[in-house]
Amino acid sequence: MNGQVVPEAAAPGGGGRRYEAVVIGGGAAGLSGALTLGRARRSVLVVDDGRPRNAPAGGVHVYLGREGTPPGELLAADHASASRPRPGAPGAPRPPTRKE
Repeated sequence: MNGQVVPEAAAPGGGGRRYEAVVIGGGAAGLSGALTLGRARRSVLVVDDGRPRNAPAGGVHVYLGREGTPPGELLAADHASASRPRPGAPGAPRPPTRKE
């Protein structure tokens, strides 16, 4: 993401790495789709040029719970969320235990 090129994916002939899904666009919808596929244990490549189409807008609209949020702020929050391991995944923090 963020405009980085994945060399093996960009290499002629695909470079040998195969993905079960390729998501075009690392915005809210693309990241949501990629996360859903990843949680279903699918290998996913997200292709994004790092230049959000809605960057000039003052805020996003028709996005549940985030009405008016500046696009860059929403994108940063989405990337942070996508970077966290899912609960129960190896390396994910364990929830605190409840003492009685």
